[in-house]
Amino acid sequence: MTSGARAALSGEFGTVQQLMDAVAVALGDREAYVDGDQRVTFGEWLARANLLAAEFARRGVRRGDVVALMLPPSIDYAVCYAAAAKAGAITTGLNTRVGRREVDAILGQCSPALVVRDASLQLPDVPAGTPVLARSELAAICADLAGAAAARAALAAVRAQCVPQDIVTIMWTSGTTGLPKGACFDHANLRAISAAAGAMCVPGDRRLGAVPFAHAGYMGRLWDQLEKGIALVICSPSLPPGDMLRLVAAERITVFGAVPTQWERLLRLPDVDDVDLSHVRIGTSASAPIRPEVVKEIAERLGFPVIVRYAMTESPTISGTEPADPPDVQFRTVGRPQQGMEVSVAGPAGEGGQGREPRHRRPGHRHVHPRRLQRLPGRGGSRPRAASEGGVGERGRPARTPDRRDRRRVRCPGGPREAANTRGAARDRADRAC
Repeated sequence: MTSGARAALSGEFGTVQQLMDAVAVALGDREAYVDGDQRVTFGEWLARANLLAAEFARRGVRRGDVVALMLPPSIDYAVCYAAAAKAGAITTGLNTRVGRREVDAILGQCSPALVVRDASLQLPDVPAGTPVLARSELAAICADLAGAAAARAALAAVRAQCVPQDIVTIMWTSGTTGLPKGACFDHANLRAISAAAGAMCVPGDRRLGAVPFAHAGYMGRLWDQLEKGIALVICSPSLPPGDMLRLVAAERITVFGAVPTQWERLLRLPDVDDVDLSHVRIGTSASAPIRPEVVKEIAERLGFPVIVRYAMTESPTISGTEPADPPDVQFRTVGRPQQGMEVSVAGPAGEGGQGREPRHRRPGHRHVHPRRLQRLPGRGGSRPRAASEGGVGERGRPARTPDRRDRRRVRCPGGPREAANTRGAARDRADRAC
């Protein structure tokens, strides 16, 4: 069956937890992940996540806590991400290439209630006193699939409490211009990212996953993958072009993503014209401009169009080209704003840099832009909250707030926000912060 013949998941969902419950029933037997010789369906993935979420709860993880993942791209990573969401927790991933300085900065800002860590990667140690779950323990925890239903039932109270404004994940900038900075994405943000995917995703796609899982290209696509029943074939970014081509053919990939240099190397392979790629629906290119002649050659020799996407950690979808765009548009532009996005043109340096009225707008869903991470005193030193002065997607100044021990939900202009309220002056400070 081709990807286009797959029906999308029907229904309206406000949270990832609601979406996962529906997917487990409707798409449970569909393949979700391929990692070498390991394969799991959506049903198996989410059943393991139920078991692990219950274990997270036994280890003290509560709604709104952070679970940090120091794992390579893998099915284990996917199970941990889904498990944290089921537990009402916030997942943050650390790139396996980061050093001690970056690890200390990230964990210091988000103060995780639990770190899931692969000791074999020889990553920097976590700060003293931080609870750690070794990756080697995951197999035993997730082995009792017969107990997944009971584990899911135990999480019912958390599911009932979760709302679309709850943060699901924190993604980190690369730290090129300083220490990594965190961007918070809630359920509504992830849903908006999925709505803005456009030609990138259709129900039943099989996608080549060659990005680090801590990257926005994976973390920001959880809703997208669930809603459209997309299978992700995990692939190392350093895989030689010939091996990558054979993997795409063997797994019948429909969305083939690569950077311009990888495309050019693929086209130079002596046997590229002999490989059946008729199942590939679309190719994607990012990170640098792709030459028009390369776009044209891919279409003529490999038989599928290539589109370009422009994004960043703070907004995993901004603009993109369309399959019907000519090669020079693919090379010279980053396309048009995606659904729900606005693009403004700022004045040049020296003229005040005043933003003009947006000239390009794609109406529809709420904006994808996340809220800025701030630090709050709490268990373990500090916990993340989204600092915002308006609705979801608007960024505001971080504000100091009191201890979380007597926290209550307060309604501020622009929507609900979580603030810590104690008594007297502390309550006043919290109200002013909102």
